[in-house]
Amino acid sequence: MDTDVVVVGAGPVGLTLACKLRRHGVDVRVLERHERRPEGSRATDLHARSLELWERTGVAGAILARALPIDAVPLISQGREIARLDFSGVDSPMPAAVSLRQRDLEELLEAHLRDAGGVEVEHGVGVTDVATDPGAERGAVVTDTTGATTNAAYVVACDGVHSGLRERLGIPFRGGEFPGRFAVIDAELADWPFGPGELPVFLDADGLWCMPLPDGRWRVFFRDDDAGDDGPPLDDVQAVLARHVPGARVTGGRDPACFTLHHRVARHYRAGAVFLAGDAAHAMTPVAGQGMNTGIQDACNLAWKLALALDGAPGALLDSYEAERRPVALAAVRASRATHEANALTGAAGRERDLALASALCSPAAVLAAVEAGHELGVAYPHSPIVAGPPGGPAPHLGERVRDAEPLIGPDGATTALRHVLARPALTVLALTAGEDPSAHAATIAAAAQRHGRHVAAAVVAPGAEPPAGLPVDAYADPALRAHGRLGAVHPTLLVVRPDGHLGLRADAGDAEALDAHLRAVCG
Repeated sequence: MDTDVVVVGAGPVGLTLACKLRRHGVDVRVLERHERRPEGSRATDLHARSLELWERTGVAGAILARALPIDAVPLISQGREIARLDFSGVDSPMPAAVSLRQRDLEELLEAHLRDAGGVEVEHGVGVTDVATDPGAERGAVVTDTTGATTNAAYVVACDGVHSGLRERLGIPFRGGEFPGRFAVIDAELADWPFGPGELPVFLDADGLWCMPLPDGRWRVFFRDDDAGDDGPPLDDVQAVLARHVPGARVTGGRDPACFTLHHRVARHYRAGAVFLAGDAAHAMTPVAGQGMNTGIQDACNLAWKLALALDGAPGALLDSYEAERRPVALAAVRASRATHEANALTGAAGRERDLALASALCSPAAVLAAVEAGHELGVAYPHSPIVAGPPGGPAPHLGERVRDAEPLIGPDGATTALRHVLARPALTVLALTAGEDPSAHAATIAAAAQRHGRHVAAAVVAPGAEPPAGLPVDAYADPALRAHGRLGAVHPTLLVVRPDGHLGLRADAGDAEALDAHLRAVCG
């Protein structure tokens, strides 16, 4: 093999995948057909779950330093605010959402890939063909636009809605298009009544929303069937704003664009050694801001599985990528389509929608639940073929995201958080004790980690003010029982947390057989 994985496309999804693969020690080439990043307006809305996953990669701090936090989404109909999505209070160490132009995000991810991963993106190099053995689960020959060929174990298509690789593989992209044309521009606005962290959404046939950007401009999105391929003229932008925000003025703009919106999901996410991720696998309206963020979770789900597969993990591990991620995309596409269509209702249907929204979002608890769902903090894989343990019981349940808890006291006496314990590029086996001698539990998980090498890490978390000493694995103290409470460890408990932060196994702390069976099924 010339390389382990070829990533086709250097957008946020492809770059995130490459960063994750390098963190797992996987050799990777990243091919991008464009010589330069496109200038036009593209994705802007970065969600808490994506930021959590980027923190595990080591790049979230740089992203947050350049991004603008979003505080709230006022929902406005017929000139009045009928509901407000307040973004404060989400159960994440990250803000619910931040705004950053896709071009700037790509610069940060590419710099991290180069500086931390030692990989240069090959700009101006597209893919003309991928040859695979239909009966083989790995092995592909990639032919690029320079005429060179690369032998790789796996190929991942992150080449967008119009994916050439998906078309060559003959994978159906099922769904359709939204009627009409949609325009977007990064506008300079004067006499604008909304705060710098507010993203107002106007509910009517225009489908208007305005995303604040870090440089003080506003990403203005609306339906404009008459706009040409060059995007909306400023007169069109002024006209739509005048209908919704009287007195606001457009004083300039950059990166105008006009496009058709799709609602589609690929019939399969895999063809032998080739996988689809991001917009190559699913396309949805930007109204809910989930398209790119769903793709980021694709990348983080797939990366650790490819790393294990390269070291001999069972075939079921890679099969679980489609089993886990395609239902998430189907649900996101359905929900974003419903939101898009509901936002555009007028007349009696619009009035009914307004009343329904006012009722659904009438309490802080209801708003918080809606915000966390919309920002994909509740994505889970309860029916995944690679999760194990008894159903029900305390949260987190099998396949759910493991939420953060702090403080923990580390082996060096320093204060840390659960998310940092789980940030290693490995399956993390946790033994949570309930006050008993942790030696036997530590021996069990240490042996499991030793059998499976670099892909498995182990740690003990014990109640008390100081971590247990003399154990063969890292030990942490949980002085306020926050981690025990968060992880539902009322009794001595064994958990396996995956590199993407989801729970793979729950068992009794002494159940070495269940632990070994789960790790064999996942790691081989």
